[in-house]
Amino acid sequence: MPDYLGLGQGRGIHPYHHAKSEAIACIDMLRWVRDYCYNHDSKWNGQLFLLGYSQGGHATMAMHREIETYYPDEFIVSASAPLSEAYDISGVQASVLESDMVYPSPGYLPFLLFAYLEVYGNLYDSIQQLLIEPYATTIPPFLDMTHGMGEIDDAMTDVSRDTIQPDIFSSYMADTNHLLRHALRDNDVYHWTPNARYVWHNVREICM
Repeated sequence: MPDYLGLGQGRGIHPYHHAKSEAIACIDMLRWVRDYCYNHDSKWNGQLFLLGYSQGGHATMAMHREIETYYPDEFIVSASAPLSEAYDISGVQASVLESDMVYPSPGYLPFLLFAYLEVYGNLYDSIQQLLIEPYATTIPPFLDMTHGMGEIDDAMTDVSRDTIQPDIFSSYMADTNHLLRHALRDNDVYHWTPNARYVWHNVREICM
């Protein structure tokens, strides 16, 4: 259970669904556990099983990919099981957030936009620039990492895209090379082939 950036006692904002920082936080945790074992006469058999649910599923895939791409001489993944997550952020997840359907957790959109504004720095000047009123005023105070997603949901409209400035939303929809689309694609975690065994179930299969 890694301590992601911006959560726990970490400073700054939490880069929600930012694959690279999720993966590095997980690998840092692994290194600490490995060193702890060595320093406390606890034997580690080298097996490494990864499991994550919801955002943890995204982090699991990001971590698995990061290890096999950059750290194969340091860790070997035995198997991983990422569950119930937005693996295709630029495709399936984006299409849900772009639609006019009622979304059960509309707070995910400003949380994601806020995180990517902080990480990439070149999207817009502020979250307030993206949102219409009253959301430009009421939503940002909930994004300080001290409020739960339920509080953000309650402050949102049921249709996520209705909180976005119409001209900004139209520009995004019309431009396949929009900077936000690049940020979304940068955090997709399914365009790769794992070497280790890969178990991918949906929620119904896991709960049955």
